[in-house]
Amino acid sequence: MKEVWGSKGWGRNFEDAFKWKIGNGEEISFWEDCWVGDEALKNVYLRLFSLSSCKDAKVVELGNWINGAWE
Repeated sequence: MKEVWGSKGWGRNFEDAFKWKIGNGEEISFWEDCWVGDEALKNVYLRLFSLSSCKDAKVVELGNWINGAWE
């Protein structure tokens, strides 16, 4: 295993050294991509995914910025 140097010193893996931003969310799949942690939301929240009518939705389609906060 290799280690990389990040802002907090040596980390166990490459991802420890970086922050990830979703930008405007147009290319990030809400359910399919691993954009929170290392597991897709559809696998973590099986019941919610099965009930969702927006299984192929992008992040941008599921909320709005209101007063600087995502709702």
